[in-house]
Amino acid sequence: MTGKPPPQAVHAPYNFVPLSPWIFEPGHKEPVSRDYPLREGISGVLELELTAHSPLLVGGEQLRGTNTAGRVPFFRLPNGDPAIPGSSIKGMIRNVLEIAAFGKMRMVDDKRLGLRDISGKHVAEVYRKSLFGSDPNNPHPLQAGLLRWGETGEPKIIPCRYAKISHLDMERWLKMGETLFERGLGVGEKYALWDEKTSQAGKEKIVLEGLPAIRFDVGEMSTLNANNPQSGAANLGQGDVQGALVFTGQVSDRGPNKDKKGKYKDFVFYHPDPGQTIAGPERLSPSVWQAFRQIHGDDGRPLKRSEDPAKKEKSLAGQYPWMDYWKERFFAGHPVPVFFRLDPAGRVMAMGLAYMFKRACDYSVGETVDHHSPFHRTMEKVDLVERLFGRIGEDNTSHDGWKGRATFGHFQWVKRPNEPLTWSAPTILNGPKPTYFPNYLEQQSKDGQLAGRGTPQYSTFMDENARIRGWKRYPARPGGRVAVQPLLKDQKKNLKVQVTLETLPPGTLFRGHLRVHNLRPEELGALIWALEWGGQEPLRHALGMGRPFGFGQVSLKIIGCFQKNLRPNDPEVQPREKAFYRDCFVAMMQTAYAKAHQGKGWLESPQLQTLLAMANPQQAEGRKLEHMVMGMKHRNDFVAVKQHGMVLAPYVETAPVASPLGGRSLGRQRGGVDPESFSPWVDQTIQSLVAELKSSPAEILRGKALAQRWQAMDDPEEKNTALREIKRRWDNEGLWAATSGKALKQAKAIYEAGLAAVKAVS
Repeated sequence: MTGKPPPQAVHAPYNFVPLSPWIFEPGHKEPVSRDYPLREGISGVLELELTAHSPLLVGGEQLRGTNTAGRVPFFRLPNGDPAIPGSSIKGMIRNVLEIAAFGKMRMVDDKRLGLRDISGKHVAEVYRKSLFGSDPNNPHPLQAGLLRWGETGEPKIIPCRYAKISHLDMERWLKMGETLFERGLGVGEKYALWDEKTSQAGKEKIVLEGLPAIRFDVGEMSTLNANNPQSGAANLGQGDVQGALVFTGQVSDRGPNKDKKGKYKDFVFYHPDPGQTIAGPERLSPSVWQAFRQIHGDDGRPLKRSEDPAKKEKSLAGQYPWMDYWKERFFAGHPVPVFFRLDPAGRVMAMGLAYMFKRACDYSVGETVDHHSPFHRTMEKVDLVERLFGRIGEDNTSHDGWKGRATFGHFQWVKRPNEPLTWSAPTILNGPKPTYFPNYLEQQSKDGQLAGRGTPQYSTFMDENARIRGWKRYPARPGGRVAVQPLLKDQKKNLKVQVTLETLPPGTLFRGHLRVHNLRPEELGALIWALEWGGQEPLRHALGMGRPFGFGQVSLKIIGCFQKNLRPNDPEVQPREKAFYRDCFVAMMQTAYAKAHQGKGWLESPQLQTLLAMANPQQAEGRKLEHMVMGMKHRNDFVAVKQHGMVLAPYVETAPVASPLGGRSLGRQRGGVDPESFSPWVDQTIQSLVAELKSSPAEILRGKALAQRWQAMDDPEEKNTALREIKRRWDNEGLWAATSGKALKQAKAIYEAGLAAVKAVS
């Protein structure tokens, strides 16, 4: 599998609109409200018509069959007619405006992902160093322990020693003529099989810390290669040491022929030392405990199991041994064997259920958004989308939350003859998730290959500078290239992951409305621009399910008497034509973007160029918009790509744009260097503080440490130049008007004193 050549280029049915460090805030500072009429406000109803240009499915509840593929029917009203919920249209238009109006990426599934990747020279070192470090004096820093639920309602670890144990030695001790563990067995099944085999062999059954145990001596294990002896558990059943057997998830793939190579070792844990127990939030923090559970598939809900043994779900056995076996035992008071690593202060850095366990990454998905700008996931800035569609205040409080002023109703099906709903061929909807970092994180690359000196390394969620790639979208494509992706031979056997989709054909019409209340002209114009793509008729929205196959390509059109359906708050004002409001929005964005980006045009920004290109079906010509192959037994393009240092190329190659945060909006950012800066001292100091404080350039810019370094400068001329540069960046980001954050306030006080001194001298 790994020896096969990779695809000629990384391909996927999706791509990304780059995320901007700059967030646009409309200039109006008064509170947004439905209850206080704006003098220039406009209310009314926009009548809309939606046309499907490819098969369309806005899914209802997925139906699961026992021995058949799942079925996803179209959403229906109580009378049985297909319909599109207003919330689906709102989500589609909201995302367009989040990009076009440079809004915040706030609604993020902020998970801390896991990393266990030894797939090649471009990434393996990252994983190994995160687990084992790089200290030549301590090449094996991993420790073993028994994880228990403490008396105070917190987890604790009782350290112990560990040794490897060979399946070959266990088979010989049991006098077995066949392989003890076949591939695919879960942890629970392995323990059950061990109990069965020891009973059949008439062997002594002993228990240590609630786990099946065995007597042994620390010596040399038998191996498949007698010329390469390894230390571990020897003299099984007769030694002086008692050790608890620790079976990990994936097991032997040797098969019936024992001279084949494969996984044939597990572990014994012995000599537990309660006197060295690791407990308390200072040593085993809630964040480490939460990360451990999260990457082992535990979202806090109980595991649902079928009461029928014939239908027992086995997919969790290998992938999630915590959910399949250990979790239930743990909360019943039994120990769980784990491997863990301590930091120099004696705190648990990470832990897992195998020796080379899946490592919880140092940075979550949300934190890679923060590395673009610290304001994306905060309440400090209010973007245009929040003003239009509302937001929930911090901790669900009301003082910084408000209702939306734009509401979509359900879209009704316009019945026409010969529009039957049809079912697609069975397919698989699941695709790669953010764990596939070559696609989902910004990489330093050129022409689809990693770039850099030596052996370039992928940026992963372990990287302190890791930045999310951007807004994920599915490009439109011509009708002749719309079809479900055929199943591979291996996939056809697994009905549990297959689905069939109920779709309406191209040409289907729906009609609905958008109700607006108390909007400014430019806000109404933003909605008009997003609905109709600024008047560019060939462009398409992406709606519903099956978008990886080209399903759900739709267009929206404002119909009816546009001006008659609007009611300005001011009775002296007459409604204007559609283009007037749209131009108000465009002019607002052009002015704001140019001011923040040294005169660059809004429509020429990488974000708008990419967004509009991905909405244009003609731009898909010559592109392979399919998932790569992931047939685990025969071919895995995702692994091959990583072995060859390949990345998903941008959908549109755009020129880099200077960023107000001290970097460029595209490409790999290192140390906060701004090519537009007129103070090298600022760039050098930010770079130094990033390395020293393990923080992001954005956090350094707004923090007290930079202000204190500036305050200590000796050269008056260089100091004034640096202050002007810092003030420029603060103005571009709106930091001067920010009111929250202790460090920001302290930094601002230092800079204000410096500005006052400059004024006094002049």
